Amino acid sequence: MLEIIARLANVAEGQYGHVTEAQAAAVGASPDDVVRLLQARVTEPVVDGVFRLRGGGRHPHPRLFAQWLLLDPERNGWERRNPQSGVVSHRAALRVHALGDWPGPTVEFTLAPGVAPHQAEGVQFHSAQLESDEWQVVAGLPVTSPGRTLGDLAVNSHADREALGRLAAAILRRSLATHQDLVRALNRCDPPQGGAKQLEDLLATQGGDL
Repeated sequence: MLEIIARLANVAEGQYGHVTEAQAAAVGASPDDVVRLLQARVTEPVVDGVFRLRGGGRHPHPRLFAQWLLLDPERNGWERRNPQSGVVSHRAALRVHALGDWPGPTVEFTLAPGVAPHQAEGVQFHSAQLESDEWQVVAGLPVTSPGRTLGDLAVNSHADREALGRLAAAILRRSLATHQDLVRALNRCDPPQGGAKQLEDLLATQGGDL
């Protein structure tokens, strides 16, 4: 069993202590081994299909990270090609960027067109082709940029204009994006509205002094 634990630790080291059951099987851990390690409190469950070695790292968003691993459960996180591997987006991206906690799913991903999502309760999927400047890596997770996140929420959520204005203002105040970045993102997500005018209207709800 010590050999199995050592193999799992090699996988977990680059994944904040997380290991999928498929990754465990690939290094020789049987389902019975996984159960025994859980019973011995060497591991703990995160979500169905993913466990964490207790002696390993701890991700700031463990369930979100675990669900991202399940998008391609056999491939190690550091071997994945982003953004094709799936990108944290929308309200989940807000939480990763520490920009708020809006009501809605805590786990949301944007997948490339044609990529079939796995079925998971409480996980919401979107389809879009992201440009290289529309995503970044935060705490080991590919996540939409603050500008792209604002654009996605402006188009796809029921957030009121004042909430979106507060978000835009927070992004600018924290220098997470420039005015030009936000205008470009809003243009890409909702071209008919016109990014510059839309951003002006959003910031007007906050006094328009940014």
